[in-house]
Amino acid sequence: MNDCSKTPNVSAYHDGELTPQAQADFESHLAACESCSRQLDRLRQLTALLRRVEAPAADGQLLDRLHVHADTLPRVGAVRRLAQTLAAVAAGIVVVCAVALTQGSPAPAEAAPAWESEALTPPSPETAQVTSEAAMAGWVLQDLAGKD
Repeated sequence: MNDCSKTPNVSAYHDGELTPQAQADFESHLAACESCSRQLDRLRQLTALLRRVEAPAADGQLLDRLHVHADTLPRVGAVRRLAQTLAAVAAGIVVVCAVALTQGSPAPAEAAPAWESEALTPPSPETAQVTSEAAMAGWVLQDLAGKD
């Protein structure tokens, strides 16, 4: 396990991705850090090993199949154009809905059924009566039947 905070720079140094100043700074760090030096040595050994491996040759039939498959893939440009068209349609729908919501007249509010108004309105002290369960049931039945 590496406890060095500069360990992520080992790979960048090996691959030549550091700026000249960062490379010089890391080289002076390598002289003092055994952990990073060991990791760089292992990385160099692995690179040398991979360079000695020969890739297998592909036969002509494999290459022909790959070309046929690549020719049948959808073109990126066509997919991009389709995505742009769908995005434009969606944006248009959003604009039309926003305009309709801001310009449209509000729908007329339906009058609340009698039982609902009576049930939700707190009784005044003068008219406070205990509503019987039978009267409440009658209001509910009227509402369910669609009658006020």
